[in-house]
Amino acid sequence: MASRTPVHPRDSQRVRTEPQSDYARLLTAFGRTTHVRVPNRTAATWETIAASLAEAQLEGVAGTLLALLRLPNDWDGENGRPPTQDVADRALSITRAMFRLGMPAPHIVPETDGTIALEWSRGTSELEIEIGPNQHVSVFAQDPADGWRLDEEGLSGLVQVPSLVRRLRLNSP
Repeated sequence: MASRTPVHPRDSQRVRTEPQSDYARLLTAFGRTTHVRVPNRTAATWETIAASLAEAQLEGVAGTLLALLRLPNDWDGENGRPPTQDVADRALSITRAMFRLGMPAPHIVPETDGTIALEWSRGTSELEIEIGPNQHVSVFAQDPADGWRLDEEGLSGLVQVPSLVRRLRLNSP
């Protein structure tokens, strides 16, 4: 767990946090800052707090991905392979992009072939992005309430994700 220096909310100063060495490899690759700005009460305060919360969520996702990287071969008793570093890196990058769309942290599921599935749901609406070896990506989305469904392979599915998030209202409170 990261160590933090106590800060009074009215102080304007930088807080140095040290990521665990296990997180460093994944987080550094995506430009993670190890500083959190805690400003005086200004218009930017809430944006700063939101950014800090998103960073904390991203750190949680990175920890889960790191645990998946450490899975042994045959982790599921059925010749399951752990994901590669490339698959985990792309999953983290996609999650960061989803945070920018206002999405919460995904449910992260390892697949037997080394694929990582990122899943979001709200009510009957579902969105799943699978990131696999050899640059494989697939997107599945559905809203059974209105009979709508998408199942797309490759980058064309990934390009549709922002409109899918709006259509399925997955980022609404």
